[in-house]
Amino acid sequence: MPLKPMFSRAPLTRQPLAPLAPEHIRLEGSAAETLERLCALAASTSMNAELAEGALTCAYLQHNEELAANTEKWLWTQLAEQREDGGLPGDTETNLRLMLAAARLYAHTGEKALLEQMMHYCAFLRKHWDEVRLDGSVMAQAANLMELLTFLYNVTGKKALLHLMEMTRQDAMDWSGLLTTFAMSRPTGKTVALDEMEQGRRAEGNDPGGFYTRQYYATFGPALAQGMRMTALSGLYSGSTRDLAAGVTGYEKIMRYHGTACGAFTSDLHLAGGSPSAAVSGWAAGETLRALAQNWKVTEKEQAAAAMARLLTNAVPAFLPDGKLLPFLRVNSLSANCGTKDCFAPGEANQTAVRTLGALLCGFAAAVRSAVTVTEDGVCVSMYLPGTYKLRVKGEKAKLHVVAEGEKITLTLEAEKDVELTAKVYIPAWAKDACVQLNDEGGDAPAAGKLFTVPGKLHGGDCVTVLLPCETRMEEGYHQSVSVLRGDELLAYPVTEEHWRVALVTAKDGAEAPVAALKRVTEWNTRVHTPADPPIAPKCEGEAFEAALAPFAQTVCRVAAFPKGKQA
Repeated sequence: MPLKPMFSRAPLTRQPLAPLAPEHIRLEGSAAETLERLCALAASTSMNAELAEGALTCAYLQHNEELAANTEKWLWTQLAEQREDGGLPGDTETNLRLMLAAARLYAHTGEKALLEQMMHYCAFLRKHWDEVRLDGSVMAQAANLMELLTFLYNVTGKKALLHLMEMTRQDAMDWSGLLTTFAMSRPTGKTVALDEMEQGRRAEGNDPGGFYTRQYYATFGPALAQGMRMTALSGLYSGSTRDLAAGVTGYEKIMRYHGTACGAFTSDLHLAGGSPSAAVSGWAAGETLRALAQNWKVTEKEQAAAAMARLLTNAVPAFLPDGKLLPFLRVNSLSANCGTKDCFAPGEANQTAVRTLGALLCGFAAAVRSAVTVTEDGVCVSMYLPGTYKLRVKGEKAKLHVVAEGEKITLTLEAEKDVELTAKVYIPAWAKDACVQLNDEGGDAPAAGKLFTVPGKLHGGDCVTVLLPCETRMEEGYHQSVSVLRGDELLAYPVTEEHWRVALVTAKDGAEAPVAALKRVTEWNTRVHTPADPPIAPKCEGEAFEAALAPFAQTVCRVAAFPKGKQA
């Protein structure tokens, strides 16, 4: 591979976790099914800059030669239009996406011509910086530029790239400050009218320093998520503890006011409060997943790993029902039509659909590449996605096989030579009585919600068994509502438009599936295609009845945030 790990190149701050190349991962199980759906949608949609990076990465993940070849061909055609001065025909935002796709292709092939084109484009940006810095859309969403510069610096070590990084940090929106002190606690329209904000932003010339422009991007879901990624990349450059902490801190604050049980925050495309009837944007969710993956690799904050798992398990597959793509979803929903737009079928070129698909492709790939990462002396497992992962630790090759059988996870190390490595595993916060064993001997009781270092060194043939007791539990949320989870999986009650008004009394593990005790609610209003906010202390009638719950991602018409009913 032509790349060196991030932590080998000073003066960037040491990145503790290095992701695997996508072609070194072979997924199995539900994650592989989600990947198949994403690649099928990418293959059937006309290629453009929004899709190219994600389509390439997911094609390499799936080992899909046809999708990879078609995307590579398209990309080379676009890059052939680069001018002598290094510029490209499109706007800066589009061209940066092309360059990130070129970076992914270079990481895969090592083709020097790609490296030369990317460096030539960066020289163009530096020469025309006064124009770039005035592009509000770029400076407000500077994560793509910062990621490209970081990538190139790790490959080349050219100090001119450091100068561009500093210029980007200085002129970009102060995401570290905004996310650290995040105060947007109400739905956007109740704080600043959307039409007023849009008019003000235009009057300010889309200047990230302007009041209305700042308000616009500080409440715009996809931009907020990019801001979370920007802080991690800025921290990698600066070493600032403020930068490094801001992404995860900001995510937690956003989720406090606008979070939903599926792991995503509401965005329609602006922040919409914590109601389970509010829309969740696939575009914002994909960008959020990518940001969390970046924060995890740079900071090793367990909150990022937990958030990735919740999003990857619930929201991402829920946007992909029956081979289609939902641009928006709702935690409580009465229709496949999300109240904003219909589902997009494969091949449709709607701009919202393309941006959503592009973000989900990139976010999914980033999260999967963060499930198993390489450290300086070993391997770190943040999510137990079944499959095979090729590793290179201290110059030695090995494979890690991940098998999930219910609550039992086995990690088996395969190596031709006698390798010796340290293994760290993340224990989810919900696994209160977890146990970790090496070669089925003894057993340690690790703390929940923390990374755990497996005692001793792993050698070829060794097996780590991780037992994660998983009980059905209830989690309180918006308007005193309750949601039911089992592990990271959100559970839902499948409903029809006629029969959906139910309150949750209790939930428990059933013989075949989790079961909820429900009561009929007499008063619960509706909005377009969705229930209104769950009523507090709802009026119920009749006796409680039991109903099987289904995984959130397998439902479309559902209630997953219930009003809380009283026991008889």
